[in-house]
Amino acid sequence: MHHAHVLLLEDDPLWVETVREVVAPHVQTFHAAASLVEAEALIQTHFFTVAIIDISLLVGDPQDSQGMHFLQMLAKYKLDQVISAVVLSAYGDMARQRAAFRDFHVVDFLAKANFNPTELLGAIAAAQQDKQRADTLTIEVEAGLPLAALWNRFEWAQRESPAELANELSDLLRRLFPGATELFLQPIRAGQSGAGVVKAEPIYGAKRGAAVIVKFGKRDKIEAEHHNFHDYIERFVNYQATTQLGYVSGRVMGAIIYSLIGAELGEVTSLADYYPHASVADLQHTLDNLIQHTCSRWYENREQPRRTRNLIELYQRGLHIHTWDEIWQGMARVYPEIEAPSLTFPGVDGEFRNPKRWLEANQYAVYLPAWLATTHGDLNEHNILVTRDNRTWLIDFYRTGAGHILRDLVELECVIKFNLAGIANLTSCQHVEATLLQQTSLAQPITVSTDDPAAKVLAVISHLRALGSDFTGPGMREYNTALLLHTLYMLSLNFLYGPDGAARTRMLLSAAMIASSL
Repeated sequence: MHHAHVLLLEDDPLWVETVREVVAPHVQTFHAAASLVEAEALIQTHFFTVAIIDISLLVGDPQDSQGMHFLQMLAKYKLDQVISAVVLSAYGDMARQRAAFRDFHVVDFLAKANFNPTELLGAIAAAQQDKQRADTLTIEVEAGLPLAALWNRFEWAQRESPAELANELSDLLRRLFPGATELFLQPIRAGQSGAGVVKAEPIYGAKRGAAVIVKFGKRDKIEAEHHNFHDYIERFVNYQATTQLGYVSGRVMGAIIYSLIGAELGEVTSLADYYPHASVADLQHTLDNLIQHTCSRWYENREQPRRTRNLIELYQRGLHIHTWDEIWQGMARVYPEIEAPSLTFPGVDGEFRNPKRWLEANQYAVYLPAWLATTHGDLNEHNILVTRDNRTWLIDFYRTGAGHILRDLVELECVIKFNLAGIANLTSCQHVEATLLQQTSLAQPITVSTDDPAAKVLAVISHLRALGSDFTGPGMREYNTALLLHTLYMLSLNFLYGPDGAARTRMLLSAAMIASSL
C-alpha cells in the first residue's frame, strides 16, 4: 500500500483532516479536493491509483450526488482503468450502493457513521490490489539510471511533471508484472513513434522470469498500437513473431508487454546495430526471414482482386501526411527554390525534375493497379530485431494496418539508403540511385561489382526488391512511385534529421532522380 497515490474528494474540512491523519502516513502521496472542479484539476495534473469519494459535497444534503458524477468523470477520462474507488459517505442508501458497485465497480462502500480507520486502510489496500499491482516490486534501470532517463528525450514528456511521470511509469510496470519482486530494465533504441522501449527481466522471489519487451509512451498512441495488434497481428503470428502479453494505461502513458516467440532476448539486437557489422550474405538471410517468415502471412493474405488505386492518396493516408506543405517545408530547408522546374546539386552533374512540380503535374493522383495488405507501417531499423542466426522479430505496431503492399519494402529501402549505409556525400548518393534506377523489374536483380564502393548497400537493396517481386506488376512504375512518396515523406521528419543538413539533401536528390525517371 505504500505505493498508493490517493485522492480524497470531501467537502468537510474535519473529515479531510481525519482521513489525512489515517491515510497519509501509509501511502506515497495524498491530495484532497473539496469540489468537482478541484478534483478534475487534480486528476489532469497528478497521478492517482485510489480515490476516496464522498457522495454528497453539500453539507447536510442527502440528495446531492456529486461523488457519483466524479465516478462518471473518471470513466470519461479513462482513468477508471487505473484509479480504483472507495466510497466513504454519510448517505449510503441501497440504491446508491448498487449503482456504485454495478456501474462504477467501486472496491468498497464505507459509512461515515461507522468509521473505522483499520477498515479504511484495508479498503485502500484492496483498491491497490484491484488492478493486480506488484506492491513490493523493486525497479532498477541499467547503469543505475533514473526512470526519467527512459522518457526525457520525448517531446510529450516535457509538458509533464517528472515526479508524476515517474510515479505513473512505476505503476504501469507494477501492473504489467503482478507478483514480481524485482525488475531490471535495459533501454533499447526506439523508432519514430515517440515511445520508449526496454528489455525487462523480472524476478519472482527466487525465480527468474522470461525476459520480455516493454513499450511505453503517450496513452492514445499505445492504446492505438494495442488495438492494431489485436486487429491485424495476433491472428497471424507464427514461430518467428511477436505476441502481446498485456496492456495497461495510466493518466498520460500506456504500456504494452511483448514476447518474441522463439527468441532469447539476450541474443537480440536491432537492425540499426546489426547492419554495420553484418556481411551481405547475413543481411540477405535476415531479409529472407523478415519478408518470408515474420511478415509472410500479412502479404499472403493480400486483398483480392488487385485494383486500380491512387497511390498518392494511399501514402498520404498511410504516412499521416496531413498537408503536403509539411513536405515542402522540409524541402525548403535545404532547397529554398521549391517552385523551380528542375533542381541542381553541388558536385552532381545534370538537372533533375522537381518532385513538387511532378506531383502538381499529376494533380496529386497516380492511378495504378495495386494490392492492399496488412503492413507494419513503421519498418525502420529500430523496430526490426535480429538474432545472431539472422532470425527477425518486429516491435512497434502503432501504424500497422491495411495499406499498399509495397509500403514496408519502400520504407526499408529508404532506411537502408539514408540511415544505415553510411552514404557520405551527394556523389555517392547519385551513384547508388542511378544504379537502382537502371532496374527494369523487381524480379531482375541488379548486377553489382564487388569493386563498387556501394556494393553492400546495392546488393542488400537488390535482394530486398527481389523479395517483393510478386507484390507488383511488370515494370518499376508502381515501386518507384511508392519509393518517391516515402522519400519525400522523410524530408518532413525534423526529429530524426534536424531542421537541415546533408541527410535531407541526399533524400531530395534521390527524390528528384526518381521523379525524373517517372
